[in-house]
Amino acid sequence: REMWRQAQRLWESNMFARAWCAFQQLVIDAEEQKLYAWRCYRWSLLVMSFAAWKRHYRRAMAVIGATRCARVRIATWLSYRLAFRCLLRALRLMAEVCCAEAAEAQRCLERGRLRRSAAAWRSVARQALFE
Repeated sequence: REMWRQAQRLWESNMFARAWCAFQQLVIDAEEQKLYAWRCYRWSLLVMSFAAWKRHYRRAMAVIGATRCARVRIATWLSYRLAFRCLLRALRLMAEVCCAEAAEAQRCLERGRLRRSAAAWRSVARQALFE
């Protein structure tokens, strides 16, 4: 009879551990989806800023063609080129920061998952030792 109660308790603790692990997995999945949504948001901002720059560049090129002044055209072209390089540099840095943040968040999630898993196994093993 006592062994039956111990088996019942062990089964209950296993069920609680499984439920806890499933809940933790849901939390982890939600965080991963949040990270993915943030990455998509950052990517859409990047694409929209590039499209705005493209429209601006086309209008500026039309103005340059209309002026037919070589010095103004060369100066404008160089300024747009510099602005484009600065924008690309900024966008590359944003992309690197986004990737670094995502990688750090994934590492943090993995560390948390491992820590929680180890704690759960420790508690189950401790309970198993005492029973």
